[in-house]
Amino acid sequence: TTLNAGGEINLANAGNDINKINVARATKLDLFDSNGFTTVGLNVTDDVNLRSSGGIILSTSCTTDCNNTHGINTKNLKVKSDVGVTVAKSIVAADTINIESQGLVINDSITSKQFTLNALNGKLVLNESGNLLGQEGTGIELTANNIEQRSKIISGGNVKVSALGDVVMTDAAVMESMNGDVVLNGNNLQLATLNATKGSTTVTAQGITANKSITSKQISLNAGNGKIILNTDGNLLGQEGTGIELAANTIEQHSKIISGGNIKAVATGDVTMFTSAEMESLNEDITLTGNNLKLAALKSVNGTTT
Repeated sequence: TTLNAGGEINLANAGNDINKINVARATKLDLFDSNGFTTVGLNVTDDVNLRSSGGIILSTSCTTDCNNTHGINTKNLKVKSDVGVTVAKSIVAADTINIESQGLVINDSITSKQFTLNALNGKLVLNESGNLLGQEGTGIELTANNIEQRSKIISGGNVKVSALGDVVMTDAAVMESMNGDVVLNGNNLQLATLNATKGSTTVTAQGITANKSITSKQISLNAGNGKIILNTDGNLLGQEGTGIELAANTIEQHSKIISGGNIKAVATGDVTMFTSAEMESLNEDITLTGNNLKLAALKSVNGTTT
């Protein structure tokens, strides 16, 4: 079905059974379909509202030379599915995007000012081309049972990621707030590059493994009764700010921790620094607390080490 209208399109009848839909032109689109559907290009000036009891695929009818073709181009996009949503072609939603479904797969880029992506009790998967590109705005918020990121998440505002289960970032993945904070919560977190050079990075979980650098004014990693592992490339790079804080049952460091402010590491169990590890406060103090401490290079030339 291909539609072209100078005004609003309303297809919200509960009995709709639309297989594929293309909207060449409209000011608003409100669509409900009980069995699931595929969009193959939506060009809507203001608002798009898509709902289904089945699955929704957001795609395009383009088959050749599609680099500059968007699956959806609108101002505000809202999508809700009882089954799952797949973003198969890039989306531009100038102001807001809100997707809620039992499972969400992002295979191409999404550009907007404000993101709310909620996979409910399912899994949120951001594949290699599934970049989230946030413009100046309130930021990006992701929620799911489990989250797997292979892409880039870049926001002009805050980035907030919450999982009931695990968050896994592959080594190529990047999560960055250009002007705000990065916040991650989950059970077990496998982290890659995190950047919040003008704000703070706060990570809370039962297990935290950093495989790539975390750069921020303030860094806080809290693994509760679990373990923090900073692998060889899992450097913590604190800019001028309040410093770096680590809290866990056990802490294992193979990397560099460098802070413009204080460094505080607290373990109810052991802290183990391997021979490759370094811990340095450029301007303030280092404090380590634990049961058994195995230390490597510590530097606080302008402060104290306790």
